[in-house]
Amino acid sequence: MTSRFLKLFWIFTLCFASLLLGLLVQASAPKNLIARSMLASAEKLFGLNFTDKKRDMMLEGLRSQLDSYLVLRKVPLPNEIPPAYFFDPLPKGIKLNQVQAPFNNERCE
Repeated sequence: MTSRFLKLFWIFTLCFASLLLGLLVQASAPKNLIARSMLASAEKLFGLNFTDKKRDMMLEGLRSQLDSYLVLRKVPLPNEIPPAYFFDPLPKGIKLNQVQAPFNNERCE
């Protein structure tokens, strides 16, 4: 009976230790890690081929974009906020000339 108990005890202890180790590794891993190998895999998906130098140049920008998306996802957006059906890029109060004028090609030269 004690030998069976010891086996179960060690199995439980090893499982628990591996769980803790996994949690520790996951917590200490960098959150925004885009590796060069990930870029190479993405290239194959899209039929592209970059050199290692070009991949290194892309990494910083991709990581920055990922950080930006992570920040956007943290913004609370409740369902009560309606989607933007109308977008006007002009600042409030600015009015454009409503009279249509003929095109003047001489200005472009």
